[in-house]
Amino acid sequence: MYDIGVLLLGLANPVKTDLIKYAIIEADFTAISNLLATFKLAYAQPRVATAVAKVSTGNISEVFTSLDKLLKDEIDELMLPFQFSQPDFYNAYKNARIIINYSGRGKAKPEIPAVLTEDQK
Repeated sequence: MYDIGVLLLGLANPVKTDLIKYAIIEADFTAISNLLATFKLAYAQPRVATAVAKVSTGNISEVFTSLDKLLKDEIDELMLPFQFSQPDFYNAYKNARIIINYSGRGKAKPEIPAVLTEDQK
């Protein structure tokens, strides 16, 4: 994004005087230059971004554990009164929870051909 901003500012500089009729003045160019400089300093450098990503990846299991605890210990308990007063709502919630708790199918079994070909015999 920074490179695109610099490119656009470079394209606009030669036509500054023509842009005045669109209420774009020198102060706008200065403001955009300052914003580009601030933006360049704001985005993370590759090494810092890699370190942050590694830490975040390490924290994923903790986040999933805490969210699972929140669902099971608090939200599921809050849903119990709706089991009888709003059974459709409660059943929809339970069905959604089943999808959330879905853990996968496991290993796929290879298909067994109904008839063996000559090469397979």
